[in-house]
Amino acid sequence: MLESTTTQTAHVITHTHWDREWRYPIWQTREMLVGCLDMLLEIFDRDPSYRAFLMDGQAVPIEDYLQIRPENRTRIETAVRDGRLFIGPWYTLPDEHPVSGECLVRNLLKGIRVANSYGGTLTVGYTVFGWGQTAQLPQIYAGFGIDTILFGKTVNSERAPHSEFLWEAPDGTQALTTRLGIMFGRQNFFFTCVIPVCFGEDIVPNDWTFRWNLGGLPYRPADEEGQELDYFRVDSCDGFHAEKLRKALEDAWDTTEETLVPSHRFMGDGCDFIYPQPTVLKIIEEANRLDESRQFRHSSLPEFMEALKEGVNINDLKVVKGELRDGPVEKTTCNALATRSYIKHKNRRVQHRLIQRAEPLAALAYSQGAPYPRAYLDLAWDYLLKSQPHDSINGVTQDKTANDVMYRLDQAEELSKVVENAATVEFLKMIDFGETSAEDVFLVLFNPLPFPRSEIIKVIADTPAEQEITAITVEENGRRMPVQRLSIEEAMPMECDKNARPRAFASTRHTFFLETGEAPAGGFKTLRIGKCPRKEKKLDIWPLPEAIEGSLLKGPDVMENEFLRFSLNADGTFNLLNKITNREYPNQLSYEDSGDVGTYWVRQEPLNNQTFQSKTCPVRTWIEEHGPLSTTFVSEVTMTLPARALKDKSARDDANRDLLIRSYMTLRKGAKSVELRVQFNNNIEDHRLRALFPSGISLATHSCAEGHFCVDERPISPREKFLGEGRYWENMQTLPMQSFVDVSDGDHGLAVINDGLCEFEVMDNPQRTIAITLLRSVRNWICSGNTRGVEYPRQKGGQCQGPQDFRFSLYPHSGDWNEGGVFVESQRFNVPVRPIQCGRGEGGSLGLVESLLEIEPTKLVLSALKQEEDGPAIVVRVFNPTNQSIVGRLRTKVVFSKAELINLNEKLESKIEIEGGEIPLDVGPNKISTLRLTL
Repeated sequence: MLESTTTQTAHVITHTHWDREWRYPIWQTREMLVGCLDMLLEIFDRDPSYRAFLMDGQAVPIEDYLQIRPENRTRIETAVRDGRLFIGPWYTLPDEHPVSGECLVRNLLKGIRVANSYGGTLTVGYTVFGWGQTAQLPQIYAGFGIDTILFGKTVNSERAPHSEFLWEAPDGTQALTTRLGIMFGRQNFFFTCVIPVCFGEDIVPNDWTFRWNLGGLPYRPADEEGQELDYFRVDSCDGFHAEKLRKALEDAWDTTEETLVPSHRFMGDGCDFIYPQPTVLKIIEEANRLDESRQFRHSSLPEFMEALKEGVNINDLKVVKGELRDGPVEKTTCNALATRSYIKHKNRRVQHRLIQRAEPLAALAYSQGAPYPRAYLDLAWDYLLKSQPHDSINGVTQDKTANDVMYRLDQAEELSKVVENAATVEFLKMIDFGETSAEDVFLVLFNPLPFPRSEIIKVIADTPAEQEITAITVEENGRRMPVQRLSIEEAMPMECDKNARPRAFASTRHTFFLETGEAPAGGFKTLRIGKCPRKEKKLDIWPLPEAIEGSLLKGPDVMENEFLRFSLNADGTFNLLNKITNREYPNQLSYEDSGDVGTYWVRQEPLNNQTFQSKTCPVRTWIEEHGPLSTTFVSEVTMTLPARALKDKSARDDANRDLLIRSYMTLRKGAKSVELRVQFNNNIEDHRLRALFPSGISLATHSCAEGHFCVDERPISPREKFLGEGRYWENMQTLPMQSFVDVSDGDHGLAVINDGLCEFEVMDNPQRTIAITLLRSVRNWICSGNTRGVEYPRQKGGQCQGPQDFRFSLYPHSGDWNEGGVFVESQRFNVPVRPIQCGRGEGGSLGLVESLLEIEPTKLVLSALKQEEDGPAIVVRVFNPTNQSIVGRLRTKVVFSKAELINLNEKLESKIEIEGGEIPLDVGPNKISTLRLTL
């Protein structure tokens, strides 16, 4: 404590942490929110000295509140404009790692605009939510004019010995950042001072328990439904225990002793779901009487951060680089990456559909004169962003809430499909089909990615029954494209006419693989289904026997193409030879199952755990299909596993069940990776199941995983991690990823690409095994403190029972992830070329083959292609995930009148000269670059 002659200011900042749907489902939580903001507005009305209230750094609670209390909009707007109620800059509070970087940008874009519509937005990077902070957050915030950050979960004291430091993103952007204090973070004043003074007892040590004789009208329904519900106390405490105040103030002060600006201390007055406390003003008044050397004041977060900026000496600040996700795991709560994996899997699929398919095609169609479907896209984003709050996206909730999240993701997905389909229709209307017949059947192949590509795709197309086509062919300019026929059958789909009733279309349905040839960058190509000579007698619908020429199948357990040789092993694993580098990767794709009796947030093995490996289990294998374009092997392994853990969590149960895991392994012509699909019906509880890929790259020292606008490089050996005093957090070795993780020694590499899983580990063993977590099945226990919570034994959603379906791609390459082009391979895997069948249109201005947008080189990654938020221009966002500057260009079919560089908030930074119809790109290492293109 400083000398009494030094006046220091304690900024008491009243706030709440408002999870939109966590411990309780959304409408019960909404009823609590209405009560909270009703009380706040009443306090504002009657007491001008109640300085400010922080609405948790988000804007959606205000929308939610006004949905129930629309008559209070003016009161809300007045409070926001007067600087008493602080909302935004986020729309919702995401967990950063399960969602994409583009979603973080859109969240802030919407949050700032919603907040401004009510009178203003918070200009501090308030990020106390979520379980780990992404490395690029300083750059993302800077794109919105935010240069100060207050965060939680977490950085250790070895990396940041003082509360304040400069946080540096991979691109070099720095932000003044505070990790707050030694204990309790944003809740320090509330826990150490407000609770003891109001309730007469301390919240720590962890004996914070309710006694019935405290009164306050506690209640709970006493029927069967009510047995799992919390008690609610109608009348809370209005006490004031003055005898507790002096020690409570010292305890609160002590939590801030690591600050470099002792003249201004953060005193967080609030916690989860807390209502505003009028008593805090009396506490402040009494505190100022007790010690004249300290001035306690009811303050606001912007006032505190401004004082911090003015008071800190930048030269005293340590620079902390990279992600903030230090252990221990119970402090970071980061094992939620694999809980309710079905939610995260669905979220990733929706992101790909909306961001990489629907929006780009809609924007490209708009550039050619079609209307832009803003209302549909805005609604899709609304559903998606409301699915991504940290509790929602991780499913650390009751089952009803998880079901609500899946519903919203379903709506976002359907809206994305509607937009994508509408955009393709707009293009079909624009194509000039030239000298063709009304009987012709066309396939238009759409490629939304900004680079050309050739793929093997699966097509399901119908031909008119009267054409009697039994052996389908596909032509481009009269040249037959390679196909591999799979099946033929009669079909009777419906034709829908907006001016008539639907009509049945008697047709022959053909399923086949097609080699696309080059699909143009950001565009389409048109193919025609060829006609066979009419037969005198109609053949029965049945696949015609035909010779398989040049099949990829080279033996009963071998398939091979130009780049890879695959051999299936008797234990269900496979060996993969990269023919270009002559390096083999043996024993790929086995499974590991281990007990898990932890919580949603923290994995914990039973005291007497059992771990099982699939390679010792019975296996069946077979050839599913084969031909010159695609060949698939299947292995089916039966793992006999404990059905669940014992109730006391000491061990896995003696009762066993069979878990049958089916793995599809597909090699396609021209592919440099093997496609994998894993399916099983999860009937096991209290376990973690992982897929294992031994890289064999023993000299690799780091894993490289797709992060947010960058690639996160992390040491494989825990000994390389700077934890201080030799600490090793075992559960911190499972790490977040977006679409891929890669292991390389600089000469050879192996990448695992996936379509929706978030957690991996590269084991610190000689094989450098890549372990991908498929799921964690855990009990539905929801915490209310560090060790206390409520279990819902009748709610089994957290156990992830039922059908599971995951897709991977295993990609061996030369060099590291950058030299090997892993980003491009990941995009090709997750964003397919889509075939659209159509008849002849009336003709338009576009050719049969068009490239509408191309970005070179492919090392620049397209993050967004859309219409700007506040105007008609088109926004193109790219990022450079490498450590070197990249000079490139953007080519478009349409000639834009103006090109500008803008920030993430879509505000002008500088003009760009258009050179010969091309737009130059110069993107620094790990930089995000956003362009505005005016038609």
